[in-house]
Amino acid sequence: MTGGKGRYTISQSQNASSQAMFATTLTLPITSTTGTTTTQAPYYSGSGTNTLIFRYVVMAGQASADLTNNTPIVCPASSCDIARQSGGGVMSSSNGTSLTVAATLLSAGSQVLVDTTVPTAPVFTAGGGTSVANSLNGTNTTLTLTATINAGQVGPAGYAELLLDGASFATPIKTTPGIPSNTTTRVSISLGTTNNAQLQILIPSGGHTLLVRLYDSASPPNVLTRATVLIVADYSPPKFTIVTTAYSGSMAAGSVIPISVNFSLPITTSALSTLTLNTSPTPHNATCVAVTAQPTLVCNYVVVPGDTANPLTYASTTALATTGTVRDAGNNDAVLTLPAINANGLYSAGLNVNAP
Repeated sequence: MTGGKGRYTISQSQNASSQAMFATTLTLPITSTTGTTTTQAPYYSGSGTNTLIFRYVVMAGQASADLTNNTPIVCPASSCDIARQSGGGVMSSSNGTSLTVAATLLSAGSQVLVDTTVPTAPVFTAGGGTSVANSLNGTNTTLTLTATINAGQVGPAGYAELLLDGASFATPIKTTPGIPSNTTTRVSISLGTTNNAQLQILIPSGGHTLLVRLYDSASPPNVLTRATVLIVADYSPPKFTIVTTAYSGSMAAGSVIPISVNFSLPITTSALSTLTLNTSPTPHNATCVAVTAQPTLVCNYVVVPGDTANPLTYASTTALATTGTVRDAGNNDAVLTLPAINANGLYSAGLNVNAP
């Protein structure tokens, strides 16, 4: 047998050699998607030598836990008029009958495996903090990729490796040889980071492809399969950009003043929010309606009789409050520190409140 131990998938080939014999095909037992069957390895080359080559090409749906040949090689009469080779066996057919030569070319335990089953897509899990599907954010600390594999894929010394965008990490992240075991049907690999800063060094912001690659026990090892998952790393939380209003001048009691609180990224709020204003003698709140995937909160202030503010603005840089969460699509919590009071559009609008 030539081509080496290991696992072979669709369109890969194996060559089986024999001593001074000739035949048209070599019969191999194969399990297909429809059950146990046999397939043929046609004669490839070697006439006139002491080695004949039969080539088996792996086809879709075929599998074998240990490819063996325990059946005779049959040589039809029309193909057997071959002269005896020095030191070889007799393969002539002078009487025109078929010749059958018993042969066990591939012994059990040859560690030649046929595997055309595609592994299932891996499951991505972000560790620590908040998470959404296939995303990393500024609160996560690590990640784990888990893939379902076929039992017997790696051999006793096989291992798995985690790759980013098709390449190994600077320090390869892989399992100990022998893990996963040769009988397991799942493999998990963790990035091994313990905080978000370490995570960001290994997985930069942006879109990436994570891969689980399996290696068998051959030397050098054969790459058995790849399984991939797409992820997005977004570590930057939303921040306030500007607080504005379209109103100006003086507003009387009962007036509704909409105030726009703008963020650097679209946000989703899980509850109503309030913006405390600098009204006198009592600071009153503008109520902000919950939003989904929007960059702006609209907070409405209804002028209360007796309120004054010249000009109207928020009471402090921590004036925005919520009983729920304010997060972006990556589940990053927004930074709820407002711009300096005199450095925002609401202050600059010159909106005065005088409600006797």
